[in-house]
Amino acid sequence: MTKHLSAAEKGKGIAEAPTGEERKRIRAPDFDTSELVQANFLTLIGRLTNTQEQRVLSLIASLPSKWPTKGNVVGADLGQACFQFRFDREDDLKTVLAKRPYHFNKWMVILERWEPIISNTFPAQIPFWIRLKGLLLHYWHEKMIYKISHELGHLEDYDISATSARIRILIDGLSPITKETIIDFATGEEALIELEYEGLENFCSHCLRLSHLNSECPTRPRRTRDTSLTAPPVDVRERTELQRPLRPNGQVRSSHRSENRHISQHNGEPYAQRLDRHGNPFGERISSTLVRASSQDTRPEARREPLIVQSPLGDEKFRRLRSPRTPRLELSSSHADLPSWRWRRRLSSLLVTRSSYLYFILIS
Repeated sequence: MTKHLSAAEKGKGIAEAPTGEERKRIRAPDFDTSELVQANFLTLIGRLTNTQEQRVLSLIASLPSKWPTKGNVVGADLGQACFQFRFDREDDLKTVLAKRPYHFNKWMVILERWEPIISNTFPAQIPFWIRLKGLLLHYWHEKMIYKISHELGHLEDYDISATSARIRILIDGLSPITKETIIDFATGEEALIELEYEGLENFCSHCLRLSHLNSECPTRPRRTRDTSLTAPPVDVRERTELQRPLRPNGQVRSSHRSENRHISQHNGEPYAQRLDRHGNPFGERISSTLVRASSQDTRPEARREPLIVQSPLGDEKFRRLRSPRTPRLELSSSHADLPSWRWRRRLSSLLVTRSSYLYFILIS
């Protein structure tokens, strides 16, 4: 009898990722890397900020189309949400760096010039033009600009005009950004400064990170719904007869049309004794069926009696002898039991329809 091998023995089991000290370590050899450093001199390396909304291959295909380059640009996926672009011309590389920051699919993209360093946090820097709002006019000075830039990141450029004060600094795209800061003065006073980032896309308004939205923030406290004070849902159909409103005559008013429909269909009670949703009796059933006389009626009055059609305006000029082929209309016995106003109303509607039919026959 042959032995059945398990999935693990066949090598088909799910491979578990090693964690902690279980990962295998390999020692890198010592050799000269100067040639490889020179070969990657014209290379940009980038990183995604939101791996759930951004795809590396889609970014590599679309991002170079926004660059006004003269030479060729080749992109590649480096794994772990990182990628690279290799240029043929250095001026193209500098032009791309000068137009930062970039975004893809409404999320920021980190893009830096490659350097021969070993770090898990490289690349991470994003340059932003930041407009300083709330800074006192007599403090729009280079010393104040350098002080604020030193606290926020690395200063690349600044612009002070008669209407605005802007700084261009490199900030860490993997850390929370700063949206507000407080300036303390030597006099003991302070001022709240708002930092407005130009070209900033989606970010979390709670923890101020660029990797997720406020609704998906892991540090945001979750609200727990307290169901102890919530009353259970009540089925309206399960209300008792005492909870239903009573009519002045003591009858119970039904609150559902479906109940009346159910009673009238299955109890088999007479139509006149059935009640509507307000508790009122239906009354006598009105039949809308017309009884037509046979076309083979050979009575003399059926052939010779003229048909007088009276229009709603009282005009009696439309006359036509009834032919044997024309069916004779008669009201059923149920119409005779109707009140006079109902009988007249239904007869008037029949005469109007009949008069219209004869009018078209005469004029044709």
